[in-house]
Amino acid sequence: MSAGEVLAVAEVVDPRARPRDGKGKFLRGNPNARRARSLRGNMNRVRFPWRVYWRRRAIAHADRWALRLVEDYIPQLVADKGGEQEITAAERRLAELAAAARVCWALALTRHTDATARIEAAKFMQVERGCLKDLGTVRRPKALDLSGYVEGRSRAEDSTSSARPEQP
Repeated sequence: MSAGEVLAVAEVVDPRARPRDGKGKFLRGNPNARRARSLRGNMNRVRFPWRVYWRRRAIAHADRWALRLVEDYIPQLVADKGGEQEITAAERRLAELAAAARVCWALALTRHTDATARIEAAKFMQVERGCLKDLGTVRRPKALDLSGYVEGRSRAEDSTSSARPEQP
């Protein structure tokens, strides 16, 4: 090594060091900071499962029983409105909201007995009642195709008359 050569000093960088500005102050936000909340799919130790279900329609495996309460709820409401062909998209959405509200109030009433849970259960009951009120209580009859009905009747009469022996 000659007198004119300068050794390059390697700077050791700590990978956990927080970034700083020119004055040496920490910059806003810490990329290494731990999240305050759990990740999206994590349902461990959820305190209020009805809130998670209302926001994201995510439910813990242990609470799947509540979904069985409403598995035939939407089809019954659709049938009351005349079937899939007669129901509008808005009415379908109201039926879905009523079903989600029913799941939420069932979860709130069974998991917690404190006043907050009862108040929130009452709110979800009001949401369900409002959706059902907007849907209406009047049953719509299915649209009947008269020509198909007449053909069906004539076929039925033909088959019954050919099955009977003629009397003298």
